[in-house]
Amino acid sequence: MMHFKFEPLVLHISCADLTTAQRLMKVVLGCGYKNSGMLVGKRIMVGIRSTLKVDVPIAADGELLVSDKVCVVPICRISYSMSP
Repeated sequence: MMHFKFEPLVLHISCADLTTAQRLMKVVLGCGYKNSGMLVGKRIMVGIRSTLKVDVPIAADGELLVSDKVCVVPICRISYSMSP
């Protein structure tokens, strides 16, 4: 089986101080990345996560499961631009 797979965005940012991290979190949450968070320890980290995921089987046993007229890459580009 052959799959086309597009994984969600995961980005970790180390912030200089708590105020900067809080400001970044406000922007991130305002953009709709609700699965994001902040970790305060030795470093102050902001984790930005999206939930967009695409996993499409495209072939099995040497046979295409999708039409050769359909391409999932542009669909993912459109979906990603519309995410979070």
